[in-house]
Amino acid sequence: MLLLLAACNCPEGLTKAPSGECLEVAQNAETPEEALELLPDCVPLDPGDRMDIAAGCADGLCAQMSFSELNASNGTTGECESNFDDDWLYCNWGGEVFAFFDDFDNDGVPDADDTAYGIYIQSDWDGADADGLGMNVSARCVLQLYGDAEDFDYYQDDQGYYWLRRLEYPDFTVSVDTDNQRIWHISLFGP
Repeated sequence: MLLLLAACNCPEGLTKAPSGECLEVAQNAETPEEALELLPDCVPLDPGDRMDIAAGCADGLCAQMSFSELNASNGTTGECESNFDDDWLYCNWGGEVFAFFDDFDNDGVPDADDTAYGIYIQSDWDGADADGLGMNVSARCVLQLYGDAEDFDYYQDDQGYYWLRRLEYPDFTVSVDTDNQRIWHISLFGP
């Protein structure tokens, strides 16, 4: 009988699924603090030179540059579309790096030589900075490099568990959005 009971139990740290498989017990954060503790280990990408957080740049496009400067830097004219409301344009130069501009006259072109409000890097971008930060890296890497964020944003699911959604570092002029505890969007604002 003891042998039969042992066969029905899973090793410590595993639980029996209805299918009979022994699976790892899901770890769910019941507090925002636990959400940070449960972040995956930091495994950075290979260091690169396509992003400079301090300068607010990615792929040669930098926050605080005008639309004409960004066009010259990229060698092509950015395509812009209205986003959020009619007074803003979201501009792209053919990759996963975007910029926001004013468009108060609603003509579909950034106003005069207004500078970009920021550079925004989307989830399919395959670059990295000198520290190996980039897409799909654990948010723990950001915390290890920059310390505690000035602002944390959490998502609470329908079961009451917490997930980290955003880290904001106004002093470093960067915010990082996470999905499943990994970076999927970076916003750079420059010096």
